[in-house]
Amino acid sequence: MKYLLSLIFITLFFLFFSIDKRAIENKDYPTYAEIAREMLEYKDFIVPRCDGKIHIHKPPLHFWNIALSYKIFGINSFSARFPSAFFGFLEILLLFVWAKMFFKDNLISFFSSFMLLSSYGFLHYSRILRIDIPFSFFFSLSIFMIYLAEKNKKYLFWFWVVNFLSTMLKGPVALISFAILIIYFTLERKLFLLKSKYFLLGFLLYTISITIWPVLLIKKIGWLNFKKAFSIKEILTRREGMYFYYYGLIKIFPYIIFFPLALYGICKDKRNYGIFLIWILIYFFIINLTSVKATRYALPILFPLSIVEGGGLMFLIKENILSNFLKKFLSFFFILFILFFLSLIFVFLYFNYKMTIIFIALTLILMAIFGYSKVKNLVFSFFIIFFLSSSSYHLIDYWDALHNEKRAWGLSIYKEIQSKLNQYKICTYNLEKRKRKVLDFYFRKVLSKCENLENLKETIIISGSKIPKFKNFRKINNFYIYLIK
Repeated sequence: MKYLLSLIFITLFFLFFSIDKRAIENKDYPTYAEIAREMLEYKDFIVPRCDGKIHIHKPPLHFWNIALSYKIFGINSFSARFPSAFFGFLEILLLFVWAKMFFKDNLISFFSSFMLLSSYGFLHYSRILRIDIPFSFFFSLSIFMIYLAEKNKKYLFWFWVVNFLSTMLKGPVALISFAILIIYFTLERKLFLLKSKYFLLGFLLYTISITIWPVLLIKKIGWLNFKKAFSIKEILTRREGMYFYYYGLIKIFPYIIFFPLALYGICKDKRNYGIFLIWILIYFFIINLTSVKATRYALPILFPLSIVEGGGLMFLIKENILSNFLKKFLSFFFILFILFFLSLIFVFLYFNYKMTIIFIALTLILMAIFGYSKVKNLVFSFFIIFFLSSSSYHLIDYWDALHNEKRAWGLSIYKEIQSKLNQYKICTYNLEKRKRKVLDFYFRKVLSKCENLENLKETIIISGSKIPKFKNFRKINNFYIYLIK
């Protein structure tokens, strides 16, 4: 119980601490925040809209989650990010529960969970607006259902229920779990389980349920509008080469460098890691087939990687295999952290940042030095590295928050105009959609466009360029604010 309670406390701290410090336009994705807000404004949860226009590039479940968060916490950056952090928290708990069932060892379960929690990719995407962490949770849960179904066929029904939720988050990519199921059951000679009534009933329910939202959407906006709004060219824009994810995995999962050691460990171990290895290989293979790639698409692989690496490394440590090599390897890691934090301190001093951030970096240097001195205790040293990795992310995130005044242009404009909202109408002029949606979020409504600049009275114009007709303006970042009395 102490491991679980410790994990809950640490996870809540790392995922939720200062999650609202950055504005939504400061290194985040405001589109999703605004779509959820407009669902509440239009009282329409079937048709997603952004800046008043139909936006159906993604299924609606993530937007529903954010809208629910708005209803509970109000419309702000914390509530917009809450669903990602919440499902990140659930994913850590799921990993601990599954690892405990698999390893029957609390320490290895805690070790694997902390490894996932401290990875840069998991931490980053758990604290921003993207869909990927909620999807990663439900995808991992669907594979967990496969694992449980080996002993109880009823879980095959829940496999499809969870798959429905995954699909409602990110579309057909959720069905990669079905490919994993087929290949795993084939290799384990358990394909007969697919004849179960639970599997067939779940599949039937999935097939029916997955059509409900598209049918309601088409009924509401019409087929032609649906076809027009659903632009594949606009959705599939991130085209990369075939080697993209080899770089991406290193970027989003620092502990990938331990993977060869972990593989050596699990080869020596007698446990059957089959489902996790198949998960990694099949998912990685399928996402590599497409030309449309993004680093975050690989996030569902982090879950099985954490279990494989946690189990493999802990086996090596407990059996005292390659211990001298691991000690030298961890010593090298601590030296890297010391150099990293020292370089950050010099940057902070050069730019004259607050002493708070310099003190935090100095504290982390002392912790890295302490970890270096205790490297003989491999388990303890790994936990120090996990903590330093998590703290590194938070230090950089805090650094970004210090730049809010420069980057949070939408919030700055809103604060400037807020006191005049009851006296003046607001419209925008010569603004791109990506900028308008940020302003819509802060002003809590879809702002109108200034189509005609003649005969304006009691109006505030937010413009992306100078308007020669009007002389008096206030400039905020690269925006021009005109007050017409």
